[in-house]
Amino acid sequence: MPLDTLSVLMSVENLNYQVLLDTEDSDWEQVREEVRTILPANARVYVTTLNVWAENYRDLLENYRIPVYIFILFIGVFGVLNLLNTLITNILIRKRELGILQAVVMSNHQMSKMLLIEGVLYTLGVFILSISFGTLLGILVCKVFSAMSVFGEAVYTDGKLTISLRFQGQNQ
Repeated sequence: MPLDTLSVLMSVENLNYQVLLDTEDSDWEQVREEVRTILPANARVYVTTLNVWAENYRDLLENYRIPVYIFILFIGVFGVLNLLNTLITNILIRKRELGILQAVVMSNHQMSKMLLIEGVLYTLGVFILSISFGTLLGILVCKVFSAMSVFGEAVYTDGKLTISLRFQGQNQ
């Protein structure tokens, strides 16, 4: 935008929207008072610390936690229903085969035991695959988010996602 047009639209000459001051936590009150004495009384300036900003950011992320947990619960319930659907479909498709086995060789107890063992093996296989791929996918997502620096540093430890906001090499 040309400066002439900008000066017509905005009467402010300085368009900086943010100034960062690096101070010790113990000097913060003194620095804030100095900034307020330098600025004119009618200046629309918001003075805050990175600690307050980081806390507000954490609160904002907390608002996303419940919908994400609901989504994960939905996926888990859908997965269990899908597993049950697979088991029931497997039995219905093999109805003739199971009938012949029961007529020739198997008792009701043996049939129930065989179907139970098949169900347990399906469940264990799905559990092992989901834990393996879920852990790998979780680590990968944490690395991608950390590389993007959108949410700070995302660390995946012991099945728990930890997000830490880091400013200038300091934990905040």
